[in-house]
Amino acid sequence: MEFLQHSSTFISQNGSILTLYYETESSLSTLLSTIASEGMAETHTDIPSSYYESLSHLWSAYGTGEKDEAHPHQHLSVKINLQQEITSNAIIKEVCYLALRLGLYATSVSLPVVTEDHRQFSIDIKQGTENFMELSSRNVIQIYGTKDCLPTVLHSIAKEKHVSEGGLFGVWELNEKQVNVADLLYETTWEDESEASYILNALQDEPNKMLDAEIYLTASKKKSR
Repeated sequence: MEFLQHSSTFISQNGSILTLYYETESSLSTLLSTIASEGMAETHTDIPSSYYESLSHLWSAYGTGEKDEAHPHQHLSVKINLQQEITSNAIIKEVCYLALRLGLYATSVSLPVVTEDHRQFSIDIKQGTENFMELSSRNVIQIYGTKDCLPTVLHSIAKEKHVSEGGLFGVWELNEKQVNVADLLYETTWEDESEASYILNALQDEPNKMLDAEIYLTASKKKSR
């Protein structure tokens, strides 16, 4: 068995030699844990495994999106669970559109996606009082909404782009370290006599105490006489 670092995590078999390609030590550990618990099916050979550990992975390079390095095998193993009570023609249409969007990044797909069979990644669509989506566990995304709003919610998710591609999906994960802040080159505090104090002092020094003057100040909307 060989271990080689790669841009994606997957297993390749050449005769009796198994080669495990991995992105990070964490992804390698996850792959080994999966093999230990589930065994190594034939369909796992030469197929990169994508792990969804964040909502943003749905449309990023770490999920079903494109890898930094192209790979001839990008398998999509997904099932979509649709709650029976909210089934409608409009929702089914958007579910198909979502599956199509997911399939655009794959070279092979486990069909059907609406199935009871085991899949690596699942999307659960359920009825709720509010419209939101969450990653309930690794490789499980749940989408909630009212029956009337869910078609619009699904359509918005399916057409959105990842923030790395100029979209809004995943923008919530940006932190201060990712924001370019210009270095402070010079900082000073302005200190000087106020305009009003300057004028009052000038009037006090005026020898002609009977002077009639109308004064306008830029620092105040009032005028003194």
